[in-house]
Amino acid sequence: MASIFPSQRPIGAVLEGVDAAGPLLFAAKSQDASRLQRLLSQQKYRESAMDDSLRICDEADVIDGRRYVNARAIPNLEFIIQTAAENAQPAPLAAAIAFAKSSQLRPAVYISRATVAAAITSGDPVLCEALQTGDPGFVNLVNLDLGHSLYPLALARLQGKDFICDGLLRNGADPSRATPRMFQPR
Repeated sequence: MASIFPSQRPIGAVLEGVDAAGPLLFAAKSQDASRLQRLLSQQKYRESAMDDSLRICDEADVIDGRRYVNARAIPNLEFIIQTAAENAQPAPLAAAIAFAKSSQLRPAVYISRATVAAAITSGDPVLCEALQTGDPGFVNLVNLDLGHSLYPLALARLQGKDFICDGLLRNGADPSRATPRMFQPR
């Protein structure tokens, strides 16, 4: 659950202090998966990837000229995966998912709504495939409510990304969720 704090830091930043996952996030934005893999081979960064950080989620309000933000504890691994997806970087995304698997974690647990939406919006078939092969729990992600009853299949359809629709359907997406609820007859 998010809480409200005064802060001038940008959305996605840690609320205070130094971001221990900073180098991992930088590597997740790179096209070079080996950079993220090298970092994750070091104990210090493996521990950082497994920790949670209090991150700024969004703006809350400005009161008397002071900015307030919503922040919540987010697993660093979730944010690394999300950062790779938002920056349309399939190789680091696949490296982060492989790290989760090798750490005996279920990658689908660390794939957020924002990550699924970013992968679809990017239109990158490699990125979408990296998510779809994440683990058996992905069948739940292809039918994940992205908010306001918008599902991945509907988002891909609205954006005209037929090849992504095909991949989602092959991986268990519910065809009845291909149209956003707001457009369905009542």
